[in-house]
Amino acid sequence: GQIATITDGALQRQYGSISIEDVMVDGNESLDASGMVLKDRELLSTDGAIIIGIVVNHATKEIIGGPDVQSRGVIYLKDADYIVKEIGNILEKTINDAVKDKRYDNMTCRADARDKISRYVMNETGKRPMILPAIVEINTGE
Repeated sequence: GQIATITDGALQRQYGSISIEDVMVDGNESLDASGMVLKDRELLSTDGAIIIGIVVNHATKEIIGGPDVQSRGVIYLKDADYIVKEIGNILEKTINDAVKDKRYDNMTCRADARDKISRYVMNETGKRPMILPAIVEINTGE
């Protein structure tokens, strides 16, 4: 907020200041008119991210791999093993319940799991990290 005035190439002595707010720059404004990129970056910088991967048989929707939980900037995983296990359990249960009720859809399951995991992590850690579930469906040739 300091004011700098330059006259004929010389900096003038001034002690005034103006009140300003933080300004974040994200390159070309037209690519992110809503500010979502900056909001996501702010969220990542303060509360981190959790990525949960799981592999599902495309035909049967049976879980055949994972879940694998990766955390960045949220919790030190070695100190919170029970949280990691429960995050994986929530994703598994979300998929299994949807398959059992014949309402499985990859995108819907990911959204449901994201909501449930987000609430769980908030209750356990007080943080709201970005939750990124990935359900990979593969053909096993059966």
